[in-house]
Amino acid sequence: MIAQGDKLMKMLQQVVNGLDQPEVIIPALRELAIRHVAYGVEPQHYAMVGTALMRTLKHELGADFTPEIRNAWISAYDLISGVMSGAAQHAAPRTP
Repeated sequence: MIAQGDKLMKMLQQVVNGLDQPEVIIPALRELAIRHVAYGVEPQHYAMVGTALMRTLKHELGADFTPEIRNAWISAYDLISGVMSGAAQHAAPRTP
């Protein structure tokens, strides 16, 4: 879990740094999502990770986790999870 947490934080850093370059981060998120399908990630996992991320940020940032910062993180994570879940849905094997 520690390694996964590190990977998540690195990806979040890349997304935050690339918010002004969606043409760069969106393809990377799609590729990441496709890899995650093979790991068994399911659609409901994106919401669970989002909740854990918000709780972690609230805990770690304390009073610095202002409503504005919270809303910015929610928007960023909505972008991430939306792109990834959409790509995963298209990559998932179809059952008859």
